[in-house]
Amino acid sequence: KAPVERQPEVVLTPQRDGSTQYRLPRLARSSDSPPGARLPIVTAQSECASAQVPVIFDGDDRSRWECPQSPALHWLTVDLGTPAAIGAVVYSLGPSGWNVPTDLEIETSVDGAAWEPARRGRILRELIEGGLADATSLRATLSIPPRRARYVRLRPVDQPEEFVWFVAEVELRGP
Repeated sequence: KAPVERQPEVVLTPQRDGSTQYRLPRLARSSDSPPGARLPIVTAQSECASAQVPVIFDGDDRSRWECPQSPALHWLTVDLGTPAAIGAVVYSLGPSGWNVPTDLEIETSVDGAAWEPARRGRILRELIEGGLADATSLRATLSIPPRRARYVRLRPVDQPEEFVWFVAEVELRGP
């Protein structure tokens, strides 16, 4: 038996032309609770394509900021204007779902000088969950340990030199 067939509630659908399809049970979202209230972003900045950066919080998943330059410039800093309690970052690829960073680093700061790591790692699972919920926005809800911060910095890490970073929207959520 194929490993898929050994899973509970899996249904084998008709096979045809050497292909096998399965109907899989719907799984609950992996997050224990929905993200908190959306926090208003005052501004955002990056050294790459700086004039386009405001599109990451314009409320439109069809617009996007992109950084085609060196991975050393692949970072975005979001400013809330004043420190607030943060518990999640919502990262949207919009219709640019083919260009996913392998790993994403999130850091926070109260003053913009001293940065604390909040999360680093793969985001594919969260993007798949977001895509199943709404395929047009591909929103990944990335939980972080709750903390107070004014600034949140996102940066793809360990990307190939030719990687072009696309971001449709960024939201910050309370705990």
